[in-house]
Amino acid sequence: MFADSVENILTRSSDGTTSNSTDVFGERGENSPNNASNGLKRECLKAALDSLEGVHLLPCQLKYSGLAPVSKLFCPKPLRPADQEKMVGNGRLEVLLHGRWLRGQQQQLAQSPIASKSQLRGFVVAPQSMNCTFSGIRRCFDPKNTGEGNKGRDCVEAGENATCVTELRPCADFDALCYWNQDREPNASDDIQQSLFFLRVAAALHCFEDELEEIGVIQDEATEKVMDARDQ
Repeated sequence: MFADSVENILTRSSDGTTSNSTDVFGERGENSPNNASNGLKRECLKAALDSLEGVHLLPCQLKYSGLAPVSKLFCPKPLRPADQEKMVGNGRLEVLLHGRWLRGQQQQLAQSPIASKSQLRGFVVAPQSMNCTFSGIRRCFDPKNTGEGNKGRDCVEAGENATCVTELRPCADFDALCYWNQDREPNASDDIQQSLFFLRVAAALHCFEDELEEIGVIQDEATEKVMDARDQ
């Protein structure tokens, strides 16, 4: 996947070299020779992610991970008028990529026909590495071990070595996804549409908002009956 509407602002800071997510999102030391360049890339990327509208899923693998003028070279358009008469308003797109015609389908994550309260959201995440101990991680996620009085109650910290841990930090969110096929038109049997359907069904099955509202109404009615009985 790559971000939509991101590359225009990034191209101005591109020096033609590749960069990974840690270099762009991670912290750099003050004495690093690439600190200024990475700082500029980081600021441009953050500004571009603020206007992120959607992402694309291509039927190929891109080995290059640096900056590129994608918005100038990758320009999706609606289907040709002859085809669009039969497919009006369904989000079908087409684009030419390296001499190959691709057909795409726009998917709105927030539009769920199954459950209006259980909506999907997409996130752009970046890896961030840090050194810590496993006991420190347990204390961070266990509320019982946050206090100083509970330190060492259920774990021993004798000569524990620090371990490099990589976490995924959310940088932006999006509510639209466009996936592309090369040899055939997008249809309901595609893996992406099936996966989104499964996620929406799972979200609807595990959504208890209606039940909680019903319980709240029952409790309110019971409270009113008790108050009326006391008044009588």
